Amino acid sequence: MTLKALGALTFGAVLLGSAAWPADDQDTGAANAASPPVQSPDWIRRPGAPGTDNSQCLDYPAQAQRIGIAGHVLLDCQIESTGSLSDCRVTSEAPADQGFGATALCMAKLFKMRPVNKDGVSTVGRRITVPIEFRLPPN
Repeated sequence: MTLKALGALTFGAVLLGSAAWPADDQDTGAANAASPPVQSPDWIRRPGAPGTDNSQCLDYPAQAQRIGIAGHVLLDCQIESTGSLSDCRVTSEAPADQGFGATALCMAKLFKMRPVNKDGVSTVGRRITVPIEFRLPPN
């Protein structure tokens, strides 16, 4: 089942057989205590957005789909000067071993943010925590 959004891409939105990710103004925190948390990321692109090639990353994890479960992943990523995310790691995956972490890691390359957040603070080289919720469509 391919992930398809019902509407605008916002964190916590119910998406059809899909994943939800942080909204533009959601505080996503940061995994690196040495630098201040990334506040108010200004997303340029997120998975599922119109015009984004999502084909390789937006399949609901097969095992999870077979047994009918939803999941949650936290990614810890570094923000590059281009706004892309790199060096992403799964810091939390529930339930484990159902493919949610691998799918979220693949999706990470589809995110892009402005290298300066909405408060005018540079995000380049800093880390960001990206929460992704996977939800099955209603029956």
